[in-house]
Amino acid sequence: MVPVAIQNGFSAQAFEPFFQSLLSSNQAYNMALSERSIGRRYYELLGISQSQHDGTWRQITGMTAGPAYNGEKLYSKMSKLGKVFDARLFSEKMGRLLFATFSRMLMIIGLSVIVLLFLFFADWQLTLICLLPLTFAFVSTIGTLTLLGRSLDIPALMLSIIILGMGIDYTLFFVRAYQRYQSSTHPSFSLIRMSVLMASSSTLIGFGVLCTAQHNLLQSAGVTSFLGIGYSVMGAFLILPPILDRRFARKTNRSLESLNNTGSIARVLACYRNLEPYPRFFARFKLRLDPMFQELDSLLPPPGSSLQTILDIGTGYGVPACWLQQRYPGVSIFGIEPDPDRVRVANLVLEGNGKVVQGLAPQVPEAPKAADAALMLDMCHFLDDSAFELTLERLYATLKNDGLFLVRVVLEPQRRLPWTWWLENLKMKFNAAPAFYRSLETVSELIRRNGFEVLETNFSGKQNELAWVISRR
Repeated sequence: MVPVAIQNGFSAQAFEPFFQSLLSSNQAYNMALSERSIGRRYYELLGISQSQHDGTWRQITGMTAGPAYNGEKLYSKMSKLGKVFDARLFSEKMGRLLFATFSRMLMIIGLSVIVLLFLFFADWQLTLICLLPLTFAFVSTIGTLTLLGRSLDIPALMLSIIILGMGIDYTLFFVRAYQRYQSSTHPSFSLIRMSVLMASSSTLIGFGVLCTAQHNLLQSAGVTSFLGIGYSVMGAFLILPPILDRRFARKTNRSLESLNNTGSIARVLACYRNLEPYPRFFARFKLRLDPMFQELDSLLPPPGSSLQTILDIGTGYGVPACWLQQRYPGVSIFGIEPDPDRVRVANLVLEGNGKVVQGLAPQVPEAPKAADAALMLDMCHFLDDSAFELTLERLYATLKNDGLFLVRVVLEPQRRLPWTWWLENLKMKFNAAPAFYRSLETVSELIRRNGFEVLETNFSGKQNELAWVISRR
């Protein structure tokens, strides 16, 4: 004010009396105010308190919100002057935060489940089939909650993760049972169905009790979980069986396409299509990487020959047996294999055209009549000399005259770094299985000594670590 007064021709002290009067009035007002200070007995009533840390005074005032109240606007304006706490605004913001957090968590877990299902089954169709009951459960649960007048609250979002995990368990039981037994009519499938029913019933009883709780939080958790798990069980029992029955239906009329190597491989892979990932990938890599199947084309009689019965010692997962079945339609293959799971898989892919039993050489599989051919592929080194000779003796008695006998021998490698051979040896040592490697000449002599006529010997593949011995009875 003083600079403006000087600009307009007044002296610097022209308004000094006015300033003095203002100062004296302010001092009088402060004195009067101090004389009329609030008594301490009213502090609690008026929300006045003193901080125990820094001694500052504060007053907390409550306000009643009107119909046009806007918490966001009040907070933006008043937060500069003091601290504002709005319980309703706090609840809304906390609810939005928790909702966004658990929604994001549910999305992450859902995507993780999809990825893990795909890695577990290695089949996009089965992955989608597994998600159908879960989709049905989530849609039905949200719809039922809406009909009941309930919103999707925080407990529902928190428990949706549990519903997702438990619901996928029921689905996995059913799909894996179909992969193992190939049909819902298998006697063992009823055990899986009963296990899922008992597990889900106990869970539903537990969450059903929560539905009667008086506390809103517990009641909401019970209702949501009961509906979610109940619909998951319904989806597993009602949606999965017809879809999986259609998916796992075996093709009884396979097309008799040209019996070249590519066609045979495609038909063999079709036999493993509905099995677990390991035997499925084992068959795929065996067919693609092992030179056996290209070489068998020239070692075996041409397609259409009168081969009716073949013996297979050491059938494994049945890949060579299945390939022979595709090459010679109508042939019956009888095999023996020590591993029970491989016996199961081999019998599934043979589809009743023969039988694979669990056992160890020198046992040989029993056939209803004399066999036209016998195979011993990559398994002679598991037998000592006495067991090998006894196996040859029994096969000689089982084969018909002029019956073909094919042996593929595993030889000790001569190359510098035979890492695949090291891995195989390490696996055998881990399983406490001794190895009896023999030279090609030794194996040929043992076969010849047991009455067979050795027709030819040649190496298999490019590394000269496998060799064929072709002989006749």
